[in-house]
Amino acid sequence: MKPFKAPLEDILFSLRVAGAEEISDYDADFAREIGQHFAAFAEGEIAPLDEVGDVQGCRLEDGRVKMPDGFAASYQAYCAQGWPALTVPEAYGGQGMGALMLAVTSEIFSGANHSLQMVTGLVPGAVRVLKRFGTEEQRAKIMPQLAT
Repeated sequence: MKPFKAPLEDILFSLRVAGAEEISDYDADFAREIGQHFAAFAEGEIAPLDEVGDVQGCRLEDGRVKMPDGFAASYQAYCAQGWPALTVPEAYGGQGMGALMLAVTSEIFSGANHSLQMVTGLVPGAVRVLKRFGTEEQRAKIMPQLAT
């Protein structure tokens, strides 16, 4: 398998050309820094599992879905590093970053291992739904769990 190299410079270039720097909560230097950290994680820990996921796939054992070898450990490392909290508001234990920062990490994640990214990719959507339509009680109960 060919080693994965995160296309961070291409992602940042695309955001710049699309006018991201005109958006008030976007900081190009900070996006680069966060992107570099996520790229290192994706290249070293997430991408090597891509082939394993393709070969093994998910399987049903004793009525439970089992992920391919290594996915659980990689997901635990992903959570331990705080990546699920990226777009969760700070008031609920998150980092409160915007959609453009998520775009940087999500694009890298998809390239490294789309199967594993799909598992984690539901959190930002759930956060957006709760922010827009959830009650304060629902946000207080669910968002901290999504952040971790």
